[in-house]
Amino acid sequence: MRPLYHEINSQLEIYTKKNATLPPHLHKYLECIYVTEGRLRLGFGEEWEELKPHDLAVIFPDMIHQFLVEEEEESHAIYMLGTPALAGSFAGILQKYYPRTPVIRRERVHPDIIYGMNTLLCSEKASYYFDLQQAYFQILLARALPECQLLEKREQKFSDLPWQMVSYISQHFMEEVSLPAMAYELGTSPYVLSRIFSSVFHTNFNQYLNEIRLDYASGLLRTTERSITDIMIDAGFNSQTTFNRVFREKYHISPRDYRKQNQNMSSQVRQRLLAAGEQGGASEGLGSETQWHLVKGRFL
Repeated sequence: MRPLYHEINSQLEIYTKKNATLPPHLHKYLECIYVTEGRLRLGFGEEWEELKPHDLAVIFPDMIHQFLVEEEEESHAIYMLGTPALAGSFAGILQKYYPRTPVIRRERVHPDIIYGMNTLLCSEKASYYFDLQQAYFQILLARALPECQLLEKREQKFSDLPWQMVSYISQHFMEEVSLPAMAYELGTSPYVLSRIFSSVFHTNFNQYLNEIRLDYASGLLRTTERSITDIMIDAGFNSQTTFNRVFREKYHISPRDYRKQNQNMSSQVRQRLLAAGEQGGASEGLGSETQWHLVKGRFL
C-alpha cells in the first residue's frame, strides 16, 4: 500500500498495519479504517475521537485528519483507500459533502462492511478482483453513509492557511522543501508558518516534513522490494544517516528490520483470514450471524 500523499497504483488498495502517530494530512481518496486491536485517536478539524476495536472511520477526500497512538499501545487496523471513481452513484456525495464526524461506533458498523473488507483483503490476486472492488466499495458506502451526518463542503474552510500548508507539503514532500520557499509560494512569511506549525500542529516544520516522508517510506518498505536507498531518495531524504536516525526514532527499529517484521505480519494475517473463511463457509451470506462473529474475532 502506498502512503496517502502519493498517487495509488490501482483504484483501490487495502492492507493491515500497526497504527502509528501521523501529523495532519489529506488525500484525494476515500479512506476507511477498521480498528482490530488497541486504540487509535483520530483528529479532524479541531476535534478528536478515540477509535476502539471494531470501530470504523470513514474519511472523505480532501478532509484534513491526523492519527495519534500512545507509544506503549499495541494497535492495529485494516486500512482501505479507494478512488471516488469506484463510488458509482455515490461519487457526487463524496465530492459535495463531508461527515460531521467520520467515526462509526462498533454497534452501528454493518456486517456487510467488515465482510467486504475481509474479502478484498484476501482476494487481491483473483482475476475478478476489479469487480469485487467496485461491488464492495459501493456496498460499504451504502451501509456507512446513512450512519454519517453529512455537511456541505462549502461550509468547511478549505481555503484557510493550515489547509494550504498541509496540501502544499503533501504535493512537494519528495522535493527539496524549505520553510522560506513554502512561505513564498503561499504568499506569507516563514514566521507566520512557524507559528501555525507550533500552535495548530504542535510541531515544527522539519519534524512535520520528516513525519510525512517517513510515512511514505514505511509504506514502500511494507509493500515493495525496492532497495532501501531508492526508497530513502524517493521519500525526499538526501542522507542515509539522517534517514536511519529519524526512522529509528519513530519506529524504534531499522528500516531493514521494519520491512521484514511487517511483511511477516501481513502474511500471518492473510493466512488467518483465509483459514477462518474456510471454517465459516462462503454460503453463510453477507449478513449471517456466523460470519459476523467470525470476522470480529481476535485474530483480526
